[in-house]
Amino acid sequence: VSYELHFMFGALYESEGKLALALTSYKAAFKIYKGSSHSRLAIARCLYINGDFHDALNEVKVLHVSLAKSSYTWVLTGQIYLALNRAEDALKALKRAQRLNPHTALTHQLLGDYYQNMNAQKAIDHYQRSLSSDHPSFILYVKLARIYQRLKRYDEAIAQLSLYRCFLSADEQ
Repeated sequence: VSYELHFMFGALYESEGKLALALTSYKAAFKIYKGSSHSRLAIARCLYINGDFHDALNEVKVLHVSLAKSSYTWVLTGQIYLALNRAEDALKALKRAQRLNPHTALTHQLLGDYYQNMNAQKAIDHYQRSLSSDHPSFILYVKLARIYQRLKRYDEAIAQLSLYRCFLSADEQ
């Protein structure tokens, strides 16, 4: 069986939420082509999603050598550090991701999450940058509404919730 087939099965299993099978396929692909950064990144992502944060961190640390200029690798590193409650390390990784690609929605979303309880205005700025990207996460409207509510800026909170409601299906409303 080829590297490509194992990798494609890994992606298929991952998309179905079958992480154990995805990991097995990605590891088989990596075994065939040990230099594959894509396989290692997929393994790290699955480990992170599965809650195996320390193993995921070990994988991304190796990736920083071969994919040092990949903003996604640094975003994943930031996510892992946030999950491990290592806020300062997360901030460093996310800022590095932002320097590499200042337009990545997920980077701004995670920076907003980081600042949410410490610096409301920075959180707002990052969430708004994320929303203005090509791939926004509409849950950010709810996060913005919560910050505005905490700041007693109720009209802005209501406006954000109204925007969020635009993206709900009729069944969800």
